[in-house]
Amino acid sequence: MVNDGIVAIIPIRFVPSPKHRLAEVFDRPARQKLTEAMLEDVLAAIETSVGVTKIVVVTNNEEIPSISLPKGFEVFKTRIIGLNAELLEAVISMTKDGWERVIIVLADLPLLKGEIIDQIILQGKMQEQTIIAQDWRGTGTNILFTKLPLQFHINFGHQSFRTHIEEFEKHNHQWLSFHSLESALDIDDLEAIQKFMLLAQRENAIKATNTYQTLLTLQSKQNK
Repeated sequence: MVNDGIVAIIPIRFVPSPKHRLAEVFDRPARQKLTEAMLEDVLAAIETSVGVTKIVVVTNNEEIPSISLPKGFEVFKTRIIGLNAELLEAVISMTKDGWERVIIVLADLPLLKGEIIDQIILQGKMQEQTIIAQDWRGTGTNILFTKLPLQFHINFGHQSFRTHIEEFEKHNHQWLSFHSLESALDIDDLEAIQKFMLLAQRENAIKATNTYQTLLTLQSKQNK
């Protein structure tokens, strides 16, 4: 059966250690709390999208932490270890279930909004092309919207924006780049945290995010 809706896939990883690049700032329990807070914000944003039909959280953890998850989401548990391998297994499963389009969203984008997700989906559907949203440094991939079955290899990780572009060119695959602050700012190092907290001083909506409140709590504990 063909499903012409959009399935959103969000990978969440805690093993072996969440956000290891923040180890010099926060200990492991603190990094896990921050990871969960950002996931909550990303899921809340996707829940407000009018274009997404189904939300799937992909994890190789035995248990998903107790976090606030939207109704109708699913957890896809995999025993495979490795971000791209985990995502590929989930995408293949969604393809077998008849889904025609997928949007992969990383779970560390606390500024993300449903309307940004919908802009990406609309652009991809209207142009009949894969849409790729890079991170704020211009090196990584934060969001990928494409048709199923996949016509290229998934390559999230270090320098993934360039790697994805090379994949597109290798397979003569049509693509467009999407740019917005909301889809670009991923929190994975101290500089990104500082940028996020500075933005929060200018926009009260950011202060309402779980990520902001969690960072305030963690920083307060560090200062004691």
